[in-house]
Amino acid sequence: MIGLTRRQGEVLAAIKEYIARVGFPPTMTELAGLIGCSSPNAASDHVKMLQRKGYISIASGVARGIAVVDNGSDLDAISVVKALLDGGANAKERAVAWLELQGVKL
Repeated sequence: MIGLTRRQGEVLAAIKEYIARVGFPPTMTELAGLIGCSSPNAASDHVKMLQRKGYISIASGVARGIAVVDNGSDLDAISVVKALLDGGANAKERAVAWLELQGVKL
């Protein structure tokens, strides 16, 4: 999977938190409110990017069609640590994004 920006991590975390709280995914309008966007189109752009990066899937034509893809977070943690040890490009940003996905507040 491709790394996330800080904002994309925030959007993904908002989706996961909403699903954990109510049991189903948010609509674009609800997601826009959760992430502080003024329009559902802005939320939709974030969702499309998360889909392109492989973090979620979207059921076409369904209002609550967002599904979080299980990305094997334990394996992802190993790649994050290896990148930090090797001094890889964007290693710090990847580590921060991964921690935020795990619910760690920085």
